Amino acid sequence: MATLPLHPPIHIPTLAFIPGGFRTGYMIRIKGTLRHSGQRISIDLQCGPVLNPLDDIALHLSVRPQEFAIVRNHYEKQRWGVEERSGGCPIRRGQAYEILILAESSGYKIAINGTHFCDFRHRIPLNRVQYLNIGGDTDVSLIGYETDTGKPVPYQPPPQPQPTYQPIQPYQPQPPYQPHPPHQPHPPHAPHQPRPPVMPIAPCAPSAPSPPPVPGIIAAPYPIGESKPIYPNLPPPTSMPMPTPIQPGPPPPPYTPPYIHRPIETNPYPPPYSSSPYPNQQPPIKIEAQTYATNATPGYVTGYTTYSPAPVYIQEKKKNNHTALKVAAAVGGVGLGAYALSRAFQSSSSSDSD
Repeated sequence: MATLPLHPPIHIPTLAFIPGGFRTGYMIRIKGTLRHSGQRISIDLQCGPVLNPLDDIALHLSVRPQEFAIVRNHYEKQRWGVEERSGGCPIRRGQAYEILILAESSGYKIAINGTHFCDFRHRIPLNRVQYLNIGGDTDVSLIGYETDTGKPVPYQPPPQPQPTYQPIQPYQPQPPYQPHPPHQPHPPHAPHQPRPPVMPIAPCAPSAPSPPPVPGIIAAPYPIGESKPIYPNLPPPTSMPMPTPIQPGPPPPPYTPPYIHRPIETNPYPPPYSSSPYPNQQPPIKIEAQTYATNATPGYVTGYTTYSPAPVYIQEKKKNNHTALKVAAAVGGVGLGAYALSRAFQSSSSSDSD
């Protein structure tokens, strides 16, 4: 890291230490040339040397010829402040420039090419400014640090960083080894006591023989008076009479064939209505329905129905046909007689006229 003042060659970007910090009554002089294709020049008065992330910046000068502005701002706690843009941009591309930054108690005075340009009030205390950072599209020939009378400040080396590690402590010998106390033996176990001998079980007295079973009487499962029931709240069982045998019922009725005879009414329209909805239609034929079972299972009848005309109606129909033939023959005879009379009348009239 360099220390102000700096002389050629100066490589851009550059970070330089300000000896003793930036104080009231001191100024920084920067001489250089903006390149022909230059877009920006940045001059920062920083509070620390860290660039990523940036330390706080007390004054940020951004020369932007394409915007015809020189922007002034500050950067604190990772945030930019309010910009100041008034005054235009007296620096042109491809031309030399000289920038003076003078520190005062109230703020900074900035002059460009020997003319006062603007003021910038302090937003960060002046005693925190320790470094100068220059970057952008420019060639710098001089960076000076001098008093307001033009007398240069003598060179001062930058402060050495303080070690952040802890000094090594002298070795401390460990205390001498202390042996563990001797192990205490466990107390002896009590001797094993033998188990007492098992007493033999006395044989049971023989029980009285059960009485012989009586026909029709169910004997108790155990002798009455000799043993206790399993459930003490229930009385002991007594002898029970034999249940009455079930008498056989009457035989089922004989199986009847599943034939169903259902006569169908010949007149579905009761009086006073006509026997047929159409007067010119013949009366319905009297039919009889018979259902023949096709399944032998009792109680279920399935099958088809056949219909047959009554023989009486067939005979009446034949009689009507004979009557119609007789009437037709009589009508034919009457017609022939009338025709013969008309011919005879015509022939008689013709003879009279002759």
